[in-house]
Amino acid sequence: MDRKIEGIIAALMTVIWLVLLNVFFAGKVTAPDQVKILPDMRITYIRLEATPEYTAVSYDNVTMKNNSNVISGAIGAKGYHLDSPVDLAVFNTERLIFKHSIRINQNFKFNLPEKLNKDAQIKFELLDRHGNILNKSSDFQLAAWHVLTSVSQPLKKNFGDISFGNSRLDIKNFKIVNTPKTGLSFTNKIAYQTTLPMQMNRSDNDETNVITARPNSIRPITKFETNLLLPTETTNLVNWANPQGSMIHGDKLYIVYESNTKKKYGRVVMFDLKKLGRAGVIGGGKNRLRELEKLVNGQRFVATKMLQALDSVQVGPEFYTGHGQALSFDAKSKRLWLMAEGDDAYKQSLTQVDLKTLAPVESADFSFTDPRSHDKINSERNFAIDNTGNMYIVSVVTNKTKKDTNLQNGDVMLYHGRMVDGKPKFSVTPTVIRSKPGYYTQFLSFNEKDQKLYYITDGAYLAIPMTKWLVGSLTYPDFDMGVYATQDGGTREFEAMDWGPTHQSYLVVNRGAELMKGQ
Repeated sequence: MDRKIEGIIAALMTVIWLVLLNVFFAGKVTAPDQVKILPDMRITYIRLEATPEYTAVSYDNVTMKNNSNVISGAIGAKGYHLDSPVDLAVFNTERLIFKHSIRINQNFKFNLPEKLNKDAQIKFELLDRHGNILNKSSDFQLAAWHVLTSVSQPLKKNFGDISFGNSRLDIKNFKIVNTPKTGLSFTNKIAYQTTLPMQMNRSDNDETNVITARPNSIRPITKFETNLLLPTETTNLVNWANPQGSMIHGDKLYIVYESNTKKKYGRVVMFDLKKLGRAGVIGGGKNRLRELEKLVNGQRFVATKMLQALDSVQVGPEFYTGHGQALSFDAKSKRLWLMAEGDDAYKQSLTQVDLKTLAPVESADFSFTDPRSHDKINSERNFAIDNTGNMYIVSVVTNKTKKDTNLQNGDVMLYHGRMVDGKPKFSVTPTVIRSKPGYYTQFLSFNEKDQKLYYITDGAYLAIPMTKWLVGSLTYPDFDMGVYATQDGGTREFEAMDWGPTHQSYLVVNRGAELMKGQ
């Protein structure tokens, strides 16, 4: 046989062998540029690619920004033949705007023919070389908090001066009940600790923080552990770094955030804990809200789990909240009630907030007065309601307010009352506890299960049997006490203590902000 024919046959057999290798091993076929036996001949060859098969596709690492035409990142997937190229088709509101070849699990960066705006709805399709659809993404939308707007003004009332049912001057000699000592000072501020090592917008990995009761505690909640990491970066919309009073009702957490720009104003933000759980935010994905906050602030587009998490948070309108600490739930009206200090030391307001609109529906101004001296009494920044409508406020005695009584600086008085004919009626309880568990009075909470009033300061709480306090039978052994800090070691900033539907305890702390669950 002619040697040239033999060479041609040998070259053809080489090509056929390479094609068979590609069919059986699904790899790339790379023919030699030259066949040694035909030095003057180059072989044109076809690169054959196997059709990819995906078992999981993720678009989470694709980045798009409002008012930009840049799309970058990588589409992740598991499966077979992932090194084969595919076409990425980009749609905006069902309109094809871009198409380009990419490889799965490899970074890309393209310029779209148009900038994306806040109303864009982006969807991706992955296509094989024949135009068959391999995978479709869900819709991408601009990450933005769901802001509720108030369409009506709250009903404004003025209760005027509300006189107590009795005078502290008539009581004069209060029954003093000593409390267990927390080891924290009520006259000197305690330093605040921050989370490790206080990266308030930390979102690169999950955090689990634990606050454990100290040995001098008495029948305490043993420890609190991270349940939900809350947003922490202050914006023009919400001062996320400054959560105040909170309340859990059903599966929803309500937090008052004090404004960063308008003094004594703020807004209520609702976190749907059940929805956040389904979105993977509570539990293993505890940092998703902080990741989401970065996407919102960066005007990024998001999909799937992040959109579910966005739908789980509602931001209410701004209104007068005072400092925002004194928040409770009234079972009769099914509204949040917020007690706020007024423009001076004696004025207060009581505002009812709708659970759906997160807006005030009724607000009334008033001042407390002593029925005997007719002196106005300092406003307070704490407030609790039990399920039967009884209302509680604690007032810390100072050297200026003890007057002609046996009270001392740091003693804690109890105001108790309820609504009568549409107005609050309060009296002073003759029994006083000595003394407050820490420096700042942060929150007051009533636990329906044990019928105790929880008085919260930074780093500690006292749990006080309510009926015994009211009737005057309270004694030293009746107090429960949780201590989670030392004066020298500092503390996280305690903001509020809440109770879930099954009376599970929760603690909202700051620096950085999180919801912790009691154990």
